[in-house]
Amino acid sequence: HDMVQYTSQIATQMAHYHTLQVPSTLFGLDNHASTTNNTSVFHHGHIWTRVESWFQMVLQHNDNNATTATTATIECMKDDNDEDYLLDLSTLQKEFQWLQKELKTTNNNETNDTLTSTTTKDHQKAMLMQKYAIDFCREVVFTHMDVQSLNILTKQQEESPATNDETTTTTTAPAALQQQDEMNNQNQHNDDKPEDGNGIKIIDFEYAGMNPRGIDIANTFCEYCDMNNLQAQYAKEYPSIQTQNIFLRHYIQGIGKKHDSTTTTTVGTPEDQDQPALSLSLEWFQRNGIVMEEEEMVLTTLRREIGKYSLLSHLGWTIWSLVQSKKSTIDFDYIAYAKHRMEGYRYFKSIFFEDDETSCYQ
Repeated sequence: HDMVQYTSQIATQMAHYHTLQVPSTLFGLDNHASTTNNTSVFHHGHIWTRVESWFQMVLQHNDNNATTATTATIECMKDDNDEDYLLDLSTLQKEFQWLQKELKTTNNNETNDTLTSTTTKDHQKAMLMQKYAIDFCREVVFTHMDVQSLNILTKQQEESPATNDETTTTTTAPAALQQQDEMNNQNQHNDDKPEDGNGIKIIDFEYAGMNPRGIDIANTFCEYCDMNNLQAQYAKEYPSIQTQNIFLRHYIQGIGKKHDSTTTTTVGTPEDQDQPALSLSLEWFQRNGIVMEEEEMVLTTLRREIGKYSLLSHLGWTIWSLVQSKKSTIDFDYIAYAKHRMEGYRYFKSIFFEDDETSCYQ
């Protein structure tokens, strides 16, 4: 089904999950993992180690089959018009390292210096708003990480039994999460349902983990494009500015409704860190008398930061596809899917990192 028509419901559901207080041990995360310069897995999210593990799986497979040419290893495409290209692992690894630098590095010191040296109060205010928006995207919360059309059930789908040709295997949430979810569901809001009264349910928690909220939203925005059928039109199908704003407003509203009674988990955040920017963002965003220019400034920053995380979504699922191409028994062209995701990577990098010239994926 078309995800656009369920934008507000998806946003509200995602806000619900992002406010759940989930024990770090639920996903095999150790609260006592070593921290170096505030760059532990907890501070930046589970996604980085997951993608790294997928890289290792592909490399291990290639080492075991070194005598044969693999579809995962060849030089990257140089000609934008050449559709018959394969994937160079060394280049993908360089892109992954570059993304880590871009999405893990904070500019708090630079922002503080700018604020200190700036005399214009309006400029100081603008800088703070942008900082809060970026911090808001990077805050580590419980994430689903695979919100796509195949994992969204409408009320009609729930009530319709699967036919012999439509057997669906779903991954439900872990027991501890289900119990927490049931407690939260007692306070569900009417906003969780569309105007026609048909609610949605998000299923399949196979890839859930503790990650920056920005990557979960970015991954969802990417799934608005028709990638499952290998015919995504990224420029046309990626959510429009209007659709993104609808999503973000409903998402922030959903976070705010939960915020009074619970505090979003920040598993692994160093104790000497400042309080997460969530409450500050909400206090600013939802206070009475907000002017349109200020709201648009934050929405613009959120959209751009989420857009940057879309590269991590595309690159991560590319490597996952290479793993599946070697191990899966499902009849699906995973190499074609990997190429398709890297086309998305190149496209969004040209938009959200237009000044960067370090990659052949420009």
